[in-house]
Amino acid sequence: MNCRLAREALSARIDGEREPVSVRSVDKHLVGCSDCGLWYTRAVANTQRLQVLARESGLRRRSAAAAVERAAENRPRRLARPVVLWARWSLALVGVLYLVLTVTQMTTARVAHSDVTGIHLFGESTAWSIAIGAAMIIAGTLPAAAAGLAGVLITYTCVLAVYVVTDTAKGIVSAPSELGHLPVLVGAILALLVWRGTRTPHPTPIGAGALQPDGTDIMGPYLAPIGSGQPRRSPRDGSAA
Repeated sequence: MNCRLAREALSARIDGEREPVSVRSVDKHLVGCSDCGLWYTRAVANTQRLQVLARESGLRRRSAAAAVERAAENRPRRLARPVVLWARWSLALVGVLYLVLTVTQMTTARVAHSDVTGIHLFGESTAWSIAIGAAMIIAGTLPAAAAGLAGVLITYTCVLAVYVVTDTAKGIVSAPSELGHLPVLVGAILALLVWRGTRTPHPTPIGAGALQPDGTDIMGPYLAPIGSGQPRRSPRDGSAA
């Protein structure tokens, strides 16, 4: 047996593949060829060194199926499609209702002409209310806008609630007069439902979920050095050489 064929067989042995020639013939050649024996010893040492590095890093990639399954389990569940569709149409309808209320208030409210500050604040409040109503309609037709609208409406509702409660307690306003703000609260809830039902969940990174510690000996019994007294098994016939 020549050295080239012997080293080809030894390389297959290291890789855990079938050797192209008899295992006993290769071992017999190793005993009589110091160059091939040295080559095999170095190859085994390098392979085992890589094995140690892999074990120390403690990382092993799971199968693609397991990673996909884990990502599916962690993915937030969406709302049922009919619920989302109902929330979208309801949000747009609430937006229309709020616009009607705002325009009605704008045309019927009376502010003293001498109260310049009051007129200015009333104009700002009207503009803000029109913007909210229009945003509800837009978010109902374009769900991508629901996320931003939900954040704005929730914040606005919380701050507004503080003023309403405070002014009602002081007797500045009456509770029935503040019912016109209910569409904002309803719109905030609906916008949150639309966002939750239409958002696209981010996939779990494969590197974060598919790697786990593993101390398994990935090289098996194929790399026992010559003269170590340990049997070397061949993938070819599974018998000890």
